[in-house]
Amino acid sequence: MPDNNGLPRAFLDAAQIAIANGDLGRAQLFTEQAVFGWIILKGDDSPKVPQYRALTQDPSKHELYGISMKWKTAVDDISQGLDPKDPEFYTSSDAFTYQPRRHWLFLAEIVDFGTLVRLQMEIKDISGRTVPLFFYTDGRVSELAPSQVRKGYPAAIFYAQRHTFMNSETGIRHEESLNIKVRLP
Repeated sequence: MPDNNGLPRAFLDAAQIAIANGDLGRAQLFTEQAVFGWIILKGDDSPKVPQYRALTQDPSKHELYGISMKWKTAVDDISQGLDPKDPEFYTSSDAFTYQPRRHWLFLAEIVDFGTLVRLQMEIKDISGRTVPLFFYTDGRVSELAPSQVRKGYPAAIFYAQRHTFMNSETGIRHEESLNIKVRLP
């Protein structure tokens, strides 16, 4: 793999899709990840680094900006909290392994659930907003007894993070089997 630009290129493609739909917050995040990848693969002197580093400052300068404004956001609208390395929430000693700096808990009520390939739930937070919860645990949800997965039951998810899925739906991707508790109401 002498010229492997795959991952940075994938982030750039995601940024361009976001830019074309007016989503400057995600565009900035994806472009930053592309630049970081090129720095790791090619070094600071790679021609792609300054070219796309400038785009991280103002993604609206890209020629694709404004084709659609379906997902319109400003750069500052969603940047904070999307980045898993946000120093407000995570700490690292080596820039590759991150640990929570604070503890947080997402409390919700199970509104609906189903299983196709994996368990998914519709959960309602304290403000009444419904969000999807998809399970990507190694145990394929064996951490929850079938009697615990019922409409109306409360769920507590430690370290829940917003995730945008491939279909552009925003929800919670749950990966750590020990970080969820469901109790009888």
